[in-house]
Amino acid sequence: MAFSLGADGNGGISVQLIGNYFGSESDFNNLVSGLVASLGANIGTAQSYTDWTQLQVANAYGEPLVSSTPETPNTFFAKSLVTTDLLDNSSLTSWGTYLMQTAATSDINWFAQADLYGGAISSDFSATSSSFAHRDAFLVFQLYGSSYNNAPYPADGIDIINNMLTSITPNPTAACTFCPFSSFGVSSCLYWS
Repeated sequence: MAFSLGADGNGGISVQLIGNYFGSESDFNNLVSGLVASLGANIGTAQSYTDWTQLQVANAYGEPLVSSTPETPNTFFAKSLVTTDLLDNSSLTSWGTYLMQTAATSDINWFAQADLYGGAISSDFSATSSSFAHRDAFLVFQLYGSSYNNAPYPADGIDIINNMLTSITPNPTAACTFCPFSSFGVSSCLYWS
């Protein structure tokens, strides 16, 4: 499960809880009803799948898993942050303030995801027991800004994503609990896919 945030197009923030639940729809509704009620939200369309391939297509927002044509060009800049503990209130307030006051009205197409990895529960395995060395990861943030269809990447796009990261923690490399995770090997570079 992941929380995904993005600009809603009206100067605010859209929040989604995205993921897969393996069980009955009524069990799922019972499980999330407290969260949904506390947020004053509603449950969006939920689909039932009995086939693994259908589930993967749904996770790709309906896009085919194999395509004979090139994908739509996308220039993007991304940052990741791995934490081994909860964020404190000042970090959450700083991040929320930045998202609402700056990112929500920027001209970049962006999203931020916070994935729950497990922390101490998953750290029972050694760092060399799989290809993922961050076994003590609790939350993993993915911060992403893009420009579709070969449109020029917005001039402030890199700053928006970098500042999104530093609004969570001013110096992500200084503390062991806030470890930037370099998915692409270069810290500040635009990528095209």
